[in-house]
Amino acid sequence: MAETKDVFSQEPHPVEDDLFEEQMRKRRKSDRDQRFRAFPSVEQSSLKEYEKLESRTRRVLSNTYQKLIQSVFLDDSVPNGVKYLINRLLALIEKPTVDPIYIGLFGSTGAGKSSLINAIIQQAMFLPVSGESICTSCVVQVSSGCCVQYEAKIHLLSDQEWREELKNLTKLLHRMEELGGEETDAWNRDEAAEEATWKLQMIYGNGAESKNYEELLKAKPKGKIPTCRIITLKAEEAEELSIKLDPYIRMQRRDWDEEAAEMHIWPLIKHVEVTLPKSDLIPEGVVLVDIPGTGDFNSKRDEMWKKTIDKCSVIWVLSDVERVSGGRAHEDLLNESIKACQRGFCRDVALVVTKTDKLHLPEYLRERKAGNQAIQSPREAVLERNEMIKLQRTRILKEKLERKLTSLPHSPSRI
Repeated sequence: MAETKDVFSQEPHPVEDDLFEEQMRKRRKSDRDQRFRAFPSVEQSSLKEYEKLESRTRRVLSNTYQKLIQSVFLDDSVPNGVKYLINRLLALIEKPTVDPIYIGLFGSTGAGKSSLINAIIQQAMFLPVSGESICTSCVVQVSSGCCVQYEAKIHLLSDQEWREELKNLTKLLHRMEELGGEETDAWNRDEAAEEATWKLQMIYGNGAESKNYEELLKAKPKGKIPTCRIITLKAEEAEELSIKLDPYIRMQRRDWDEEAAEMHIWPLIKHVEVTLPKSDLIPEGVVLVDIPGTGDFNSKRDEMWKKTIDKCSVIWVLSDVERVSGGRAHEDLLNESIKACQRGFCRDVALVVTKTDKLHLPEYLRERKAGNQAIQSPREAVLERNEMIKLQRTRILKEKLERKLTSLPHSPSRI
């Protein structure tokens, strides 16, 4: 009988190894080409060379780190200098190739910030949208990574941060009681007080709004709060994650289910990080930041964008096409964006006009100059109106930038 061979004990064939290595090299090259395809060919070759150098450097750092770890593995007393060196090497190994580029989306409530992000990632209802009310309740960051699943990390306020928030909420309600109807901005005051009441009731139950700060500190929250202060959600599909995420980031209303677990921690949510599987739609290292509506009654949301604006290297100021001319909120945002440029971190500011398909044709034709070429269809009218707005707003924005930047002592002479 012929002697049978144990296939599991055979050594890998060198030719098969070579083929496997060649396939892996081709795959890595293909991934690299995909990442750099947005750049001119000259820059592509430079970027590829830089990537090779970085890869070699990381290898050297990793080998050095491993040798240090092995040398002190059985040593009970590791010198402080060696500990410092190990920590520094680990920090360098884990450091990303480039710092993230934060693109901040700022605009009034209903300007279409979440809708724009949904359009960019080609998922129509991924982030909650609403045509009639405030929708996003916290800062949401969207990026792509090496993960195969859709993932969201919900960051909650720390104990110290919640105590500070609790103090502000109780102080606000106490001040509202004292002032009554004396102030002229009673409408805004009522809205702010209503939200403060709603938050306290969500955490501590009905009647919490009538208690003082010290009493609430001793009170037990209704829901279970994770000790790690991070809630992680994962899903295979975008729609599945969107459904899981919605209760955490959508502005909650009083007529919704108060017994849902998400409702009890909703006021504690600080910000949310959403990571999509690797995609060309959002390049690696780019983070889209959806900031809750600015310019409405809520001072807390105003604080959010004022803190976030200095973190962004790119700022998009969004405005509904019907509010782009004369809208106070986006003018304030543009001014703050220009100040961010002056402070040195922001490198690019853009005004993004949304809902540009909205047009009342009879009204537009009546306002239009008679000498212009005749409009043949609503689409032609929309395109003409949009081009006019683009030219007008570009001119105004450039003039503002020139005035602001040339007023600086060492500002460049041109933009």
